[in-house]
Amino acid sequence: MLAMLWNGAKLILMGLLSVAVLFFFGGSEDNGGQSLHHSGSYEPAQLSAPADTGNGDKSWTVMMYLCGSDLESENGLATDNLKELCAANLGGRINYLIETGGAKRWNNNVVDSQHLNRYIVENGGITLKQQLASASMGEASTLSDFLKWGKSTYPADNYMLVFWDHGGGTLTGVCYDERYSHGSSDADTLTLPEIRAALKEANTQFEAVGFDTCLMSTLETAEVLKPYAKFMVGSEETEPGYGWDYNSWTSYLSAYPGIDGGTLGKAICDSFYAKCKYWWVEDMATLSVTDLSKLDNLSQAFRNVSGEIVSITGDLNRFRNFTQGAERAESYGGNSRWDGYTDMVDLGDLMGQTEHVIPEYSDDVLAALKDAVIYNIHGSDRANANGLSVFYPLYIDKRIYNAYAEISDNTAYLQYLAIMNGSYSSSGWGNIDLSNYGWQGLSSNWSNYGYGTSIANARSLNPITEKDYDITYTLETTPGSKKEDPGIRLDIQKGKKAVKTVRYSLGYKDDATGYYVYLGTDNDLSANYRKGVFKDSFNGSWMTVGGTVVSYDVIEENKNYILFSIPCLVNDVESSLRIAYNYKADQYEVKGLCDTLGENGGVAGKSMRMPQKRDKITFLFRATNLNTGKDKTVKGKTITWKDSTKVQDAFLSNGTYYYTFEITDLFGNAENTDSCKCIVTEDSIEMSL
Repeated sequence: MLAMLWNGAKLILMGLLSVAVLFFFGGSEDNGGQSLHHSGSYEPAQLSAPADTGNGDKSWTVMMYLCGSDLESENGLATDNLKELCAANLGGRINYLIETGGAKRWNNNVVDSQHLNRYIVENGGITLKQQLASASMGEASTLSDFLKWGKSTYPADNYMLVFWDHGGGTLTGVCYDERYSHGSSDADTLTLPEIRAALKEANTQFEAVGFDTCLMSTLETAEVLKPYAKFMVGSEETEPGYGWDYNSWTSYLSAYPGIDGGTLGKAICDSFYAKCKYWWVEDMATLSVTDLSKLDNLSQAFRNVSGEIVSITGDLNRFRNFTQGAERAESYGGNSRWDGYTDMVDLGDLMGQTEHVIPEYSDDVLAALKDAVIYNIHGSDRANANGLSVFYPLYIDKRIYNAYAEISDNTAYLQYLAIMNGSYSSSGWGNIDLSNYGWQGLSSNWSNYGYGTSIANARSLNPITEKDYDITYTLETTPGSKKEDPGIRLDIQKGKKAVKTVRYSLGYKDDATGYYVYLGTDNDLSANYRKGVFKDSFNGSWMTVGGTVVSYDVIEENKNYILFSIPCLVNDVESSLRIAYNYKADQYEVKGLCDTLGENGGVAGKSMRMPQKRDKITFLFRATNLNTGKDKTVKGKTITWKDSTKVQDAFLSNGTYYYTFEITDLFGNAENTDSCKCIVTEDSIEMSL
């Protein structure tokens, strides 16, 4: 578990209970809630019969690790999925077990938030089979005890494990227990090392492990699961709060208990996508099925390509070309100042965007990835999703590096990440004499340097460092003409080969408060990276939503669209509005609302939804006190969302604005240039340095 996430009590077992739970309307010990009777308007997806129904006498025990968190306490989303599950047609071959916890309150009259509760689904409801003392669902022991109990109490031919809650990708893991967390800096989640430990302790072979969470379909997750499961089902991107279609896929399994985990995974994917379409959030949806028996080839291919990646770090041109390609790869979870950073990119797209730099092994990775991911659904705005993501940081510090080193033994990739965070020498990689060893064959324990990994495949390197160059530049303004608006030009004179990206930001000074207010960042520039020349013709326009100027950051760009994140409050709850600019359609498109990482202890909120009529949306802005340097968030205007709410560019009101280029180097370090003063009036724009 990450150092900042270490917190939580150990499980205290209590006596076995076998209590039938009767559903009733009215208040619960958690201040009231709804019954678990099915009453939703969504109709379960109709799935086609499998080509091979297998042995219909097979039995299944499905174990659902249901960590309610704020998804349940604030929005009742776990209760909604329980209602779907209770409405499913479960036959006599399926034992569906549920362990609940992790939420301060439950929005139904059944689940007790003060204990860990173990239920079985039967007779259109759930029956309490065991009640335990409260414990953190972010602890490995809580998970392993549930799995051992499920296997011993309900033995079956096939076992399945389903994680339900938030997910944060490779570093953060799943299951944010809000009862045992104290803010984003002290959050209790199940990390991948803890999941590995729990599965080893449980000693159960699963036909499938599924993540009804965000961001957990990663190469690193698959490698953790491989010894203990045949198939993995998960999403590369954030998921909507509505989650999987539990009525559909559990009824499907009951009708065809002879299917394997891969066929079941396809049913989960298809029914999930149908549900996303019903709620108009399918454009950003992803879900895939990975055959873990085929993972060895993919893992080895990625280790091979990692050796090629780390070998380019001594060549500034290739190094920059690789990092620029990685920047273009499809990423997940937001990755902006407001949303937070998950550092997850699609593995296939990472190879595709960088294969011109690392041609030797990238095709092997793509072939092995295609073989391992046996089913993959994705929306139109996740067109480059290949089914598995991989950890790739836009910026990495020592804490993040150490956390990844606890998960991965990919030595070459660890060397590359150490170079990226500037700790290659200080962490010990640069202190080993590898001259007597080839690229293969060195095997020694690396724990003396604080990393539980092997140095097999380590290389002697002389990598580029931040100290090897200085970036210098000049700025100049260009006067407007009848053909073009006034502009500003950035010339990078020294260190241009170390520049990864150049964007620009805009803001203004609020004289009444003494704060500089940021309007956001964009990359709509004329850029020549080879020459180090960047130009922009600023015409005084900016994005507006419902006629209101907003602050936004670029979180992804590809050949089809550019994706923005807009900080806001939705009905007084902190959120992020995702807007895409579709190049072909030449228009903005609303993609949905989602939580920020900071709201959920570093995990992505399973909360993607479209704005609804009458939602009160207050736009937020980052601001810096010019005297003290302290930052804060300030509120802008509030709009009431309507079906007719438009997103479009509009001219800024008269005033003085400040335009700044943001230069980011290969290592993710960002530097802002001096500001250009832009005086906007109804008739003109005057620019000066």
